[in-house]
Amino acid sequence: MCENFDEKICTFCKTGKPSAFQRVIFVVNMSEIKLTSFSKGSGCGCKIQPAVLETLLHGLKWTGNKSKFEVNSDTIENVATLISDESDVTSDEPIGTLDKSAATSLKVSVGTSSIEQTGKLELTSDADSRVIVGNSMNDDCSVFDLKNGEYLLQTVDFFTPMVNDARVFGMAAAANALSDIYAMGGRPIMANAVFGWPVDDLPIEMAREVLKGGKEICDQLGVPLVGGHTIDSKEPLFGLSVTGLVKASNLKTNSGARAGDCILLSKPLGIGMLAAGHKRGLNSESQDAALSNWIVKTNDLGQRIAHLSGVHAMTDVTGFGLLGHLLEVLKGSGVSADIESSQIPTIKEAESLAAQFVLPDNAMRNWNAYENQVELGASEAFPWLVDPQTNGGLLVFVEENSLDEVMKRANDSDCTLYKIGKAVNQRPTAQTIIVK
Repeated sequence: MCENFDEKICTFCKTGKPSAFQRVIFVVNMSEIKLTSFSKGSGCGCKIQPAVLETLLHGLKWTGNKSKFEVNSDTIENVATLISDESDVTSDEPIGTLDKSAATSLKVSVGTSSIEQTGKLELTSDADSRVIVGNSMNDDCSVFDLKNGEYLLQTVDFFTPMVNDARVFGMAAAANALSDIYAMGGRPIMANAVFGWPVDDLPIEMAREVLKGGKEICDQLGVPLVGGHTIDSKEPLFGLSVTGLVKASNLKTNSGARAGDCILLSKPLGIGMLAAGHKRGLNSESQDAALSNWIVKTNDLGQRIAHLSGVHAMTDVTGFGLLGHLLEVLKGSGVSADIESSQIPTIKEAESLAAQFVLPDNAMRNWNAYENQVELGASEAFPWLVDPQTNGGLLVFVEENSLDEVMKRANDSDCTLYKIGKAVNQRPTAQTIIVK
């Protein structure tokens, strides 16, 4: 008989422990399973910390005619040291070379004090002149010129659960991955699932709920979910590899901001704090409801405003918080920014958590990565500025004369854009961002 046999929930096995396959037919009360307890991190907060990524990517170079990307031994040793100092992550897999085809399609979302990471493997050059945005850029998608007036967009994004509701987890992960395409003004045309599940520890029916949630978002946006890849993993994970298209003249990168641009944000902040409260069992029902509501909202507004000439740059705000992703745009564009703390939108249900400093663990790692580039004149804004967002809003840079038109387009799309500051000429000092 199963060790934890309960005839009320198990109607199959009364003589021995069932296999993972046999567990499929169990009638399990999934509401009692804490999905977040099966992952160390959660949502976009599960990214490898910036210091480790900086060392990991340093020394990677493309060797031209060779078919391999080589990693020098010093880089491997440094990464191993940092990881052993920071976590209990172990691996039996050999480290040495990365296959060229895998490396060129791999996306690694990063951000450090110098914002040298690119969101892709940062290599010395692009192999083909038709690659418009690639390894040397710091953007949401790679971009390939189809030579017909359109660009092909490609991205991949996945993470571990930030909510216990499997369906909501799937919806959030799908919306977050699709956001990368929208952040560059594109239209997603096809998606493939990236899925890992601990099949010996969690019910297969719960896994199906994750996939159903992802498909629900794809269906909502008219994006075919055509396939994917699954593995038996220690922690649950889900996301999408997404292919998109954008008219060449509508492409919006995160390096096009100009001095004088208004800085707009399409969602309030606080998702990371709500997720932390949820995982730690601190949230009220209304706080959990707010978390589930915000993490499944899509960023398709990006596609609707990309054709406006006054929109100069876009990106989405995810695991490195508002400051981290803002810095990426500012560094790429050669400008600085003034942020009005009183104008930063916040999720009402997260305010009590901010007051108690209920922050995800990686919030402080975010701050440590870029604190020397920020002049913080409003300490009360600190929790919101470093809070890692999962499927956060779009960060949009718009020239002043086009502000009313962009705001109207957003309102017509049932979306609110919040003006939080302005881009200014690049400062000669280290403080790229001044928060007033």
